[in-house]
Amino acid sequence: MVTDERIRYLAGLPFYKVKYNLKLKTELKSTYEILFGEPLKLTCENCIQDGLDRLKLYLKLKNKKVMETMETTLFKFKDGIVLWVNAWGMHITNANLTTTIALNLLRLNPANIKNFEKYPENWSQMLVKTEVKAVGEEIKKDDIQPDSNPITEPEDVKEPLTVDLIINRYTKDEIVEKINELKPGTFPGSSASTKKIDLANILLSITKEI
Repeated sequence: MVTDERIRYLAGLPFYKVKYNLKLKTELKSTYEILFGEPLKLTCENCIQDGLDRLKLYLKLKNKKVMETMETTLFKFKDGIVLWVNAWGMHITNANLTTTIALNLLRLNPANIKNFEKYPENWSQMLVKTEVKAVGEEIKKDDIQPDSNPITEPEDVKEPLTVDLIINRYTKDEIVEKINELKPGTFPGSSASTKKIDLANILLSITKEI
């Protein structure tokens, strides 16, 4: 049985300690798969780090879960959808998705609606007419105080793209995904044999061509 105490222990471990300890890696894998119902690859260093990060997020959200049930039922992602939002510094999945989060995702980019399998028919009107201030409480945009802090695109999006920035910001799999988005078919199969720095150079080169 997975206990919160054990989850806290694993989430608090440094990456290097888990990486070189087979027993801890195995426990991380089983705990992750029980909690999230998804496989975790132990041969992938980035996957191990993502696993630890997701346990931390799980605990953070569990400790702050004070929202009513309606907050989690208006929107639902399609199976397997995981979105990284730079503005919030976190991954969004069905495990932590709420109405407030979903609406703010759509305010950042309405095209995100393609990631949902369940959403209100009037979702676009909800974006224009109201801001969700708290659970069950909606206010008109005209009533929002000047000191409110709407979510906007992160400022670092405007930073000049460099190889170092790509390596530090994205995992190897995310770099490959972005390459294939910009230039479909570049990596139709596995990219395991390609170094991360080489992938970063490829992505930088493609962005300069666009």
